[in-house]
Amino acid sequence: MLSLPVTPYHFTALLFVVPILFITRYILQKLFSLVFFRSGRYSMHVSKKMSESAYYFIQYTVLFVCSRS
Repeated sequence: MLSLPVTPYHFTALLFVVPILFITRYILQKLFSLVFFRSGRYSMHVSKKMSESAYYFIQYTVLFVCSRS
């Protein structure tokens, strides 16, 4: 049986990438939520939902652009 030569060393990049992604998500969602709430048109609950949608929109747009190149 053929096995891939994957060692724990291959997963060390996740120790750096995952916290960066979570921190980026947290900062962007807080920023968007603050902007939407301060505009005065949306409640805090709606602002949080819209900020989450905006984050996912940016994430999937970046993934789409990167996959096309």
